[in-house]
Amino acid sequence: RLGTVERVVFASSAAVYGPRNLYSGETVSEDVAFMPSHLYGYWKVCGEGIAEAFHRETGITTVCLRVATTYGPGRDQGMTSAPTTAIKAAALGVPYQIPYCGGEHYHYVHDIASAFGESTLAPYSGFGVFNARGITSDARSFLSLLEAEAREQGLPATQLGIVDQPSSFPFACDLDDRQARNTFPAMPLTPLEVGIRESLNVFRQQVATGELRADNLA
Repeated sequence: RLGTVERVVFASSAAVYGPRNLYSGETVSEDVAFMPSHLYGYWKVCGEGIAEAFHRETGITTVCLRVATTYGPGRDQGMTSAPTTAIKAAALGVPYQIPYCGGEHYHYVHDIASAFGESTLAPYSGFGVFNARGITSDARSFLSLLEAEAREQGLPATQLGIVDQPSSFPFACDLDDRQARNTFPAMPLTPLEVGIRESLNVFRQQVATGELRADNLA
């Protein structure tokens, strides 16, 4: 029954923004204009609109959490799964090239799980849109951290890189997460090197058990 619902949290996306060069500020906050570059972004804009209309009609607290590039075990579908695939490739010792370049806003999988938990359970009322906490970096820097961690773990060197003619990453990075930090201060933020290390450890275990193989790398 409707009366049993206390809160709704909608998984939105940084795809509601356009490319980073469309925004002049040092960071991209939740109040900038929608500028999606493709249908997926407009679908998320529509979802946020439905979420706001739902709140207005029912009075039920509703949160929209905008997520960008999530990486780590379990994040293995879609364009922004490429960083996860690169970690898998390092664990397997096989080459892999990310198909795009540019800045991204990275979220470790455990942080995103916690972010949705906090958005659901922490004290809050009304309707709000929040950029999920994350770390802005770029694909080349991510790969450099991954290669350094692979060397630290004694893994054989492999060819990790970016394709010769990469597409530009289509979503804004440098997402401003102050609203999320102020409203849900318990949301964690794992450093990139830590998230990469933990992910690599998981994938190495999967390689050892045969769960992760080169023929199912995706």
